[in-house]
Amino acid sequence: MAVTTVSGYDQVVVNVPHLELKKFKAIVKALGFSIEKKSELQRAIDEVESGKVVKCSSLQDLISRV
Repeated sequence: MAVTTVSGYDQVVVNVPHLELKKFKAIVKALGFSIEKKSELQRAIDEVESGKVVKCSSLQDLISRV
């Protein structure tokens, strides 16, 4: 039996429908791969970088944006 060593990994972002997530995780595990969740901090940073976060100078400014 030959053993193949992996010199590096590629990271891929995949959007999976919520209803299919359990099946997708089983397939990934069966293939011997792993799923790495983003930390809460990384998710927050991604939201800031994508422009989903706004700055408000006052409470009135915040209320007017809602």
